[in-house]
Amino acid sequence: EGNELPFLIIFLVRLPLESETAIEIDSHPLINLFPNPTKNQLSLLINSETSPDAKIIIINTLGITLLDINPIVLDNNTLKLDRSNFSEGLYFVKFEINGALYFEKFINDR
Repeated sequence: EGNELPFLIIFLVRLPLESETAIEIDSHPLINLFPNPTKNQLSLLINSETSPDAKIIIINTLGITLLDINPIVLDNNTLKLDRSNFSEGLYFVKFEINGALYFEKFINDR
């Protein structure tokens, strides 16, 4: 009875941070992100007849927000982003368009 070792039980619970539904861009015709991989400029095409209420956030693999544009301003339904100052690697893009969330990833290739 005196030889019992103490132990610790840890429960990991994953809770949703937001209640919205996220949609992968690959399966949605509203958004086109190109070229991917990119070297200097990344373009976002939003296929919408009206000017959408939209914002864009770019996050690195450490979860650090590198770019937050709200609202975005489109030229011929396209937003061009200069990525020449980004390091080589994988980045995540979060789009919020007319209240819906969309996620995509891109590779910055020097």
